[in-house]
Amino acid sequence: MLFLSWWTSSKKGDLVYNLPSLTEIQAYARKEFDKLWDEYKRVLNPQHYPVDLARDIWQDKMDLIDKMRKEALGEGEEE
Repeated sequence: MLFLSWWTSSKKGDLVYNLPSLTEIQAYARKEFDKLWDEYKRVLNPQHYPVDLARDIWQDKMDLIDKMRKEALGEGEEE
């Protein structure tokens, strides 16, 4: 996995792993990109890549949409 916690959660923020070089990050990204089907990578009419959200994340998304919709309609909480 590319995104790891590189620092401790302590207030010091000590480095706990050696960070990969930019070249290593680019090589990893290319390798992972190459795993995608050509249908997803084409520029003209690319196929939609299916993404699924965990229930709690989906619910957070829906709550934010509902909150923004209410604020836009002037139905938000008034102080």
